[in-house]
Amino acid sequence: MIIGKYGDVFMVDFSRKLKNKQKEIETNPIAIYESLDRQTEKVGPLRRSQKRVFNDWYEHRLSDKDIILKLNTGAGKTLVGLLMLESRRRLRKEDNYGIEVFLCNDSNLIGQTIKQAKLFGIEPTQINNSNEIPDEVINGEKILVTSVQKVFNGKSIFQRADSPEVDTMVIDDAHASAEIIKQSSTLTIEKSIDTQLYTDIFNLVSEGIRQQGEGRFEDLTNYNEKSGTDQPFLPVPYWTWIDKSDAITKLISQRAESSSNIKFVWPLIRDMLPLCNCIVSSKSIEVTPIKYPIDFYTTFTNAHQRIFMSATTASDSVLVNDLDINKKAVEHPLFDPEEKW
Repeated sequence: MIIGKYGDVFMVDFSRKLKNKQKEIETNPIAIYESLDRQTEKVGPLRRSQKRVFNDWYEHRLSDKDIILKLNTGAGKTLVGLLMLESRRRLRKEDNYGIEVFLCNDSNLIGQTIKQAKLFGIEPTQINNSNEIPDEVINGEKILVTSVQKVFNGKSIFQRADSPEVDTMVIDDAHASAEIIKQSSTLTIEKSIDTQLYTDIFNLVSEGIRQQGEGRFEDLTNYNEKSGTDQPFLPVPYWTWIDKSDAITKLISQRAESSSNIKFVWPLIRDMLPLCNCIVSSKSIEVTPIKYPIDFYTTFTNAHQRIFMSATTASDSVLVNDLDINKKAVEHPLFDPEEKW
């Protein structure tokens, strides 16, 4: 209620004004960048290639599940990814639609990415000292920057029952990250660390690998590291592996929690051991799934949008094969049509 100059009473609908104010929140990434409080004069305006990519994404690709973003090296992909997440954060904040996550393929890059973001006026955060997703991220106030390794492991905090949904996940250097994700499901039993487990499994499969070659088997069992020769290795025949998989499952399960080499991988492959390949060397036993269990990572598979930042020279078929992304994303990448590759 407002009282006028001559005693007139006016009713003002503040709720309508507040709604109008909320509608004024800028979500276009180009306009967001222009409004940011950048910390250095060295950070100039957006490049034309960045603007073209933003226009295409914001006008036509917001509802796409998978996007492959291709820009030349040095064209500012990191800033593009961060601004896309900031745009999505603002678009989805009121709907509580999930969190926005930027993934680096090396934990050392987390600090560098956050530092770079702050220069541009973006204030992201990272996993806290209690190994938890900060409340500012869950509440939609900040972007989360973390590593691929933090998300893709068998005991990921993103796979807990109370973990928030992911709205958008940006994966930097997608091809290198795909290799890290594949490695996350490879179980390595090192003889020097898990000696008893190595010995027990070796004894179970020894007859099968002996059949691959008597001489190579003897070389493997008698290998001397000081000899300077290449370390011998032999594959376990699939029929031997399938026949012994129940016994091997029990052996690994009994020791999984006590071995740091095993416990972060075991949850990924424990129900699919017969569908794995096994290689035995004199130093270790490696167990690798034939098809990588990407479906285990529900925060990744259920994310509303996944943006894979890729070099322009890289082949993207590996992303379809290993990360199970939409084939349409490969056929129609997001790029600047005026930029020469």
